[in-house]
Amino acid sequence: MLKTLEFENLKNMLLCAADDVIDNKSYLSELDAVIGDGDHGTTISRAMEILKESLGQGPEDDLKQLLKNIGWALLGVNGGATGPLLGSLFKGLSDGMDSGAEIDAAVLAKMFVSARDSVLKVSGASLGDKTMIDAFVPAVEAVLEDAGGDIVLMLERAGAAAVAGADATIEMTAKKGRAKNMADKSVGHKDAGAASMSLIFKGFEKGIKM
Repeated sequence: MLKTLEFENLKNMLLCAADDVIDNKSYLSELDAVIGDGDHGTTISRAMEILKESLGQGPEDDLKQLLKNIGWALLGVNGGATGPLLGSLFKGLSDGMDSGAEIDAAVLAKMFVSARDSVLKVSGASLGDKTMIDAFVPAVEAVLEDAGGDIVLMLERAGAAAVAGADATIEMTAKKGRAKNMADKSVGHKDAGAASMSLIFKGFEKGIKM
């Protein structure tokens, strides 16, 4: 059982998430090529490289500032909605906590609520629109389930929920972004944004267990 998250835990979470996305760059672009621009893998991999660079610049003793710095760096990523969405996610995480070097389960839950609200405000999408929201919101809801203060269990549940949410987009009709132009032809294809979000949450789960 893990009761508190410190810099090393957070670093492992973010690095695993970033590396898993980068390793799946081609897969994500292939998904996006079916009903989108075909560049999602390239764009989000570039964002993950920026995340890793920002993480290496610290600070290690103030996780709030660290997450805020990452958020601001991601906002500058060129390429559609990826930068604004990821930037708002990490800035939202930062806004949900006070300054300090540790995060407990209760604070982590507040952070993800803040991140959810921030992302939803920027995206304008809802559940069922066939976007990254369909993986992200279920993951946050899983984080909020009573886990007895165990951060590992929280992130295990979040990872599973994100994967299930991404898989559910296969049968959805796209209502946002370029994919909405495909209308019913988008049915039968997984949304690339939801797929990348599921990789991020599964990366969080992998990293917290290191």
